[in-house]
Amino acid sequence: MWMMPQFLEYVRKNRPSKKEFMGRAAYGIFETRDGKHLSLGAFEDHFWINLCNALGFDDLASDETLNNWHSRNSNRDRIVPRLKAAIKMNDLDFWVDKLSKADVPVAPVTDFDNWMDNPQLRHRDFFPRTKQGTVDLGNLRRFPVTALVEKNEEGAEETALGRDTWDVLRELGMESDKIGALKEAGII
Repeated sequence: MWMMPQFLEYVRKNRPSKKEFMGRAAYGIFETRDGKHLSLGAFEDHFWINLCNALGFDDLASDETLNNWHSRNSNRDRIVPRLKAAIKMNDLDFWVDKLSKADVPVAPVTDFDNWMDNPQLRHRDFFPRTKQGTVDLGNLRRFPVTALVEKNEEGAEETALGRDTWDVLRELGMESDKIGALKEAGII
């Protein structure tokens, strides 16, 4: 269902090629000088102007042929190379700070290691920690939109993560002592 807006846009645009459909002017992933990446999403006109001002692109901000989202997308071949070149001139932290202060939708693209240290996710205890400070894999949250998760016939919540692991491994032919060793080692 989360893809429905994109699907409807695709149909409304008469099923354009992937390049045309996915090509957005001030939207996408851009590499920074330190080899990291940021996500930029300047859809609305005011975000576009904020982005141009933050990057010193006065000529693009005042260009009447770029005064709306559709015209910017049609002219993405003029815009994207300049964005790439400008963003490549500084490190990720510089851009996230500068563009955030300029009210431009920007976020760092994270990998799994630094995702677990995201301040907002830590604050929400998204990755519960053990006493040793490691991620408690047995207590990770399941699908976070609980209103969309259906309850079973008895009305009970979904089953605990790993509840059937022992039985499944036995069915696959693994012996109890080997399963016990996996559990002791923290693998299951």
